[in-house]
Amino acid sequence: MCKRYIGGPHGQSGVVFDRNESLLDYYLLRFPGGNSRFCVCERDSIQQECSLRSRHINDLSFIFSVFERGAAAVGLDFLSHIFWDKYLEFEEKKEAYDRIVKILERIIRIPMHQYARFFEKYQQLSATRPVKELLNPETYVEYESEIRAQPLQSEPVSENEDQPATSAQVSEKTDEQVEAEIRARIHQINVDVYMRTQEETNKRWVFEAEIKRPYFHVKPMDEPQLSNWRRYLDFEEEANDEHRVQVLFERCLVACALHEEFWQRYGKWLQSKNRKLDALGVFARATSVFIPANRPSIRLAYALLQEEQGQIEEARTIYKNLLEAVPGHVETLVKYAHFERRQNSGDVTEIFASNIVSPLLDERTKAFLTVQYANYLWHNQLSVEKARDIYEQASSKYLDNKYFWLNYLNFELAQNDNGAEQNIIDVFELIRNTATIPVDTLRDINLRYIDFLAERGTSVSLLNKIESEVGALSTAAASQLATPAVSKKRAAEETYNQPTKQARFDSPAAQHAGVATSPQASAQPYYSNQPTQQYQYPTVAGAAQPYAYQYQQYGAAAAAAAPVIPTAGAWDYSQQTTATSAYQ
Repeated sequence: MCKRYIGGPHGQSGVVFDRNESLLDYYLLRFPGGNSRFCVCERDSIQQECSLRSRHINDLSFIFSVFERGAAAVGLDFLSHIFWDKYLEFEEKKEAYDRIVKILERIIRIPMHQYARFFEKYQQLSATRPVKELLNPETYVEYESEIRAQPLQSEPVSENEDQPATSAQVSEKTDEQVEAEIRARIHQINVDVYMRTQEETNKRWVFEAEIKRPYFHVKPMDEPQLSNWRRYLDFEEEANDEHRVQVLFERCLVACALHEEFWQRYGKWLQSKNRKLDALGVFARATSVFIPANRPSIRLAYALLQEEQGQIEEARTIYKNLLEAVPGHVETLVKYAHFERRQNSGDVTEIFASNIVSPLLDERTKAFLTVQYANYLWHNQLSVEKARDIYEQASSKYLDNKYFWLNYLNFELAQNDNGAEQNIIDVFELIRNTATIPVDTLRDINLRYIDFLAERGTSVSLLNKIESEVGALSTAAASQLATPAVSKKRAAEETYNQPTKQARFDSPAAQHAGVATSPQASAQPYYSNQPTQQYQYPTVAGAAQPYAYQYQQYGAAAAAAAPVIPTAGAWDYSQQTTATSAYQ
């Protein structure tokens, strides 16, 4: 559509041409020859533009600038041979053969489709041009001086076979001989360039042959092609040619514009190269056109980068708009709260408090936000009492939430004031008496309770009491695991004098239940500074999965056929391979 609109009937009237000219000017302004220069039809659009300008504008310097802008934009594209043909065609009409040689010297170094055809054309043209056009003045002088410094020795000559030959005569080389040797050097250099270009082209051909849809389409891309783009980007990033990596990212985003992962990868790559403003441009393109608001990941990265660049209000707007689009998205809530904290805003408390009672969130999410709120009061406002109040008020709401109880316990264990011992004992007893957490977790907490009383407690009677209770519970659990249930019918059939089976305390089941075979092999040791359990973010209704955001992966097609790779030997200039069928 872009090509048809730009390349419409521009020869019919000056009005239509002016409209096309304005459209192309807008296109180049919207996608300048820098980092956001591409749209979904960039290569065809730039080729149309160059053709249009060359036919209707007489200012040669302006036309040259247009072609050079196009070369900077799409010249490294693997399928840029059509653009380079347009450029060479324009120069041939002007009979500017010196410029054609310079253009071909650039092309033969680019790994691209039909590279061998351009090399053959360069070889034919360079043979007819003055040798000084093929080298810059400094290189020409260097080669000439080196060649003239090597004297030309003639063959020994003898007029009579019976007489000894005279010694060889030394003479200077003629201009023709010097030029011939310089051309031989140039030819050898060009052959080396050709072999390197062929090698690099063959490396990329593997990936190019698997690209079945290089254009934009609203239909989702299938998984084999997405995987191919990922591997292609990995390859170029390892090669570490920054310009080529950027060109490939832009090509990838033409075909994969609706896939968030490639936009994020592009933005992170630009940030790794310290090109923060360019990364902002990439995020802006993604969030304003292609990626819907119910995919928060890239918007959160965008907000962080905006904040880093000092654009605070823009970052705040991103957070608020995201919360309106995906209400209750827990990752956005937490990051927005800490964004306001970094700005020394008084809105942090309001953000946590209002969402803890929000009807949009489930109990599991509210428990997580409660812990985050208490940690904020503890670490940032340095208020242990306020944090303790939050935990105490919520202790009757989240009886079955292991994450809440473990964080509450770790909070009290981290305190070391005068009332710390009693507060810790109160939390342990609260968990043992009221919490409805899994049995394994409760067992671990009981063991931590014993370790605490042994290492930091002051009441030996309480220690003995808890050890007895925990030991009795462990013995009962071991008996249940080690002795299977017997039906009444089977029990009646058992002989009277059959010995009763005793529980084996060295069995795996007994060990699992915590039964020890000796005092040395008792309960597991507890370290009070163990890390807090990681929280698994819940699913929010109407939104995709938060934290490590997973958006819908579309479909899967059959595996692509094995690509046809050209050999590394002599090249078939026709370039007719089955691998290029997708580009016809």
